[in-house]
Amino acid sequence: MNYLSTLRGEIIKIKRTSLLYFTFLAAVFTPAIMLLDNIDGTPDKDFGLVDPYKAFYLGTFPFIAFILLPLFIVLITTLLIQIEYKSNTWKQVLASPQYLHSVLLSKFVVVQGLTILMLLIFNAFMIGVAAAIDYNYPQFSILNYLKSFDRLWYLNARTYIATFGMSALQFWLALRFRNFIAPLGIGLVCCVMSPILLLELKWENVMDKFPHALSIVVGVKQFEKIHVWAQWISVMYMVIFLVLAYLDFNRKTMKV
Repeated sequence: MNYLSTLRGEIIKIKRTSLLYFTFLAAVFTPAIMLLDNIDGTPDKDFGLVDPYKAFYLGTFPFIAFILLPLFIVLITTLLIQIEYKSNTWKQVLASPQYLHSVLLSKFVVVQGLTILMLLIFNAFMIGVAAAIDYNYPQFSILNYLKSFDRLWYLNARTYIATFGMSALQFWLALRFRNFIAPLGIGLVCCVMSPILLLELKWENVMDKFPHALSIVVGVKQFEKIHVWAQWISVMYMVIFLVLAYLDFNRKTMKV
């Protein structure tokens, strides 16, 4: 069985789960809050003071990059791997004519696909929210934030790349532990503590290399000099953790 067939099988599996619904809800959460906060007759006064990109988009995106996106990745990675553990189908999957590396890589690609889908839906709904606010308060010209598309695209791209290492680490943890509590608990603690240790306690020398903190690093101006380096670190982490995940899971299956 070739890789594309394996990937197709993994995509079919998630159609029978709540992962797509969860992706949609995670994506629309922040735009919905933004809409409710600014459509009630009292729009954010900052909209009239600075350019729309900074007031509308940059005022919202840190919540995505610092909190929501890391938590989303922790949850979907754990839930995706739990499909096999919960239904007790790993033996069936491994007995099929598929290479183990193809199966694991396909699952990781599905995680990346859901992450990209979440960001795309988020941005689509942000355009809708901007249009709604612009219709009610045309004096703020909120839709003009789209004129900064190059900055918007780059911000999304570097934030996504910065999550590679964390995604791979969570993927390994989800494979390593049969029950979902351990990878979920470790991931949630890391997601909650990363912004606190990095931004509040100023542990820059340690946390700017920590997988769960890299999406924060690339979104904070004080770390602008290492934005590109942080993305490379994330890619290196991804390679390392995926190799470890394969070796570790292969060792476990050999014992079975």
